[in-house]
Amino acid sequence: MPQGMSLDAFNYLIAFTKAHEGYTPFFYNNWPLKNSDKDVTVGVGIAVKDRQTAANDPIRNMFRMKVTGAIPSTDQIKAEFDRVNDLPRTKDNLFTDYGGQSPMEIPANIMHSSLLAKMNDCWNQRGVPFPDFAKIQAQAQVALLSFNYGMRLSNRLALCDAVKAEDFYTAATLCVVSKWDSQKNEAHQRLLYNAGVIMMANRDLNLLPPITGPFKPPPCAPNQFKLPPWFTLSLKP
Repeated sequence: MPQGMSLDAFNYLIAFTKAHEGYTPFFYNNWPLKNSDKDVTVGVGIAVKDRQTAANDPIRNMFRMKVTGAIPSTDQIKAEFDRVNDLPRTKDNLFTDYGGQSPMEIPANIMHSSLLAKMNDCWNQRGVPFPDFAKIQAQAQVALLSFNYGMRLSNRLALCDAVKAEDFYTAATLCVVSKWDSQKNEAHQRLLYNAGVIMMANRDLNLLPPITGPFKPPPCAPNQFKLPPWFTLSLKP
């Protein structure tokens, strides 16, 4: 957990990430439904670029064979990667053709530990210092870590500068990634807009949306706070 982030904010981040990335304990493919290229993924948004990556640690060691409970062999996991890599994704075959036909799966405790470890590793690779991270509103912290989970913040320095300056409305315009799912982009924008509303209303830095959701996007903050009459929120409700 990043220094300066509360446990509540980090737990919200994990729930938010599961909702957007998908909590799938098997190999699946985003092609062609969500990606024009073959895009094998596992766990919570972990890209698997080729069959050798699938066979290497830590990917292989995450899995257990459904029948025996054993860690799959390199041949077994390469065979499953090949099957999934050639299987087109449709709007309703995620849990049937991918999950239902998979001979292996990732136990829930390993999935959770993997997500925590990857989230922290990604944050350590962000490439941008945040010396006053603890002073950033919690919803903006969540947006930063979630964004960094998919793309390092060093690629969006203007976004980082806007957050550091507490210009959350500008930050919301800079956090969109065209190739990402529109719901994920909108959710990041909502969190940053909410952070701006909370800061402007001089409310608690730790205020978060409900951890039970919704996440696509999170609830809008303006209904919770008294705002100045000139303020209008451009993000759709």
